[in-house]
Order: sequence, then structure tokens, then C-alpha cells
Amino acid sequence: MKIWNSLLVLSLLCFVPLAMAKGYSKVDQYHSAVITFDAREAKLSTSDMDKLRSLIKEAQAHGKISKVEVAAWSDSAHPTKMDLSKPSRDLADRRIKAVKTTLRRDLGKMKYINSYNMAESANWLSRFFNTSEAELDAVFAKKANAEAMEREDFLIIKREGAPSKAIVVLKVEHK
Repeated sequence: MKIWNSLLVLSLLCFVPLAMAKGYSKVDQYHSAVITFDAREAKLSTSDMDKLRSLIKEAQAHGKISKVEVAAWSDSAHPTKMDLSKPSRDLADRRIKAVKTTLRRDLGKMKYINSYNMAESANWLSRFFNTSEAELDAVFAKKANAEAMEREDFLIIKREGAPSKAIVVLKVEHK
């Protein structure tokens, strides 16, 4: 009887990884890069362009890139209630444009890149940037739109984001 019980447990333990390998469970990966800009500058350095190319190659080696998100800051801290000045918002927009231009050149077919100007308080990411974990749980539980930012993307941007930076997050579906 002990032998049969042991065989039953062993067969169940073998079934779980087999089921996962056959696509019953799919885990997406997130790859990210932090771009640091000089004060009042929006131009990417050669090393930053290389960093983005390496990020894309690494992500593509793991599967298909299904989503690209860019969040860029001006040289000032993230606003809590109102937008930063127009020059700050414009600087963050120019930084987004510089990153998107490099990404589009190297991504090929990827047409749409979600972008967030962190000098503005009006976008979704900005509104929830200083939100508690409990409130975030409720927010992410409600988001069913495929284009919506997911918890993992948000946490990477929140953890890495700061003035004079742009965060690029690539979502990769396993092969």
C-alpha cells in the first residue's frame, strides 16, 4: 500500500511540471532599462542607445515582445497635485520622443509604444504613482483592458523612476 501511495504522489508531482510545460501556465517576463539624461538635455548618448538595443535583443531572446512602455521625467521631482511648468513638461516629452525613436528603429514591427510624461499629473501613471499598496490592489483588480499597465510594469517604473530619467519596460511572452 505504501508503494502505491508513493507512486501516486510521484505521478502527481511529475504531472504539474508537465502541465506547465505544455502551456497550461504561462508566465510573462518584464525587461527594463533606466536611461539617465544630462540636465536640460533630451538627447540619448551612444551608450544609452546601446543599452536599449541590448534590452531589445535580450527580450527577444526570451520570446515575443508584446508591450512597450516608456515613462520619462523632467529634471524635477514627480508632481503630486498639479503639472510641472511647461518647459519641464516639454523636456519630458522630448525625452520620450528620443527614446521612442530609438525603440521604433530597433523593434521593427512594434507600432504602438505606451508613454507617460511624469511631469504631468493628468496621466494614469502619474495619478497612481504615490498610491498605497492596498489602493493599488483595487486598481489593478479592476483593469481588464489589454493595453492597460500591469502591476509589474508599474512597480518597475515606480522603483526605478526619478528626475532626469526615462524607464523603458518591455513585456515578453514566452516562446
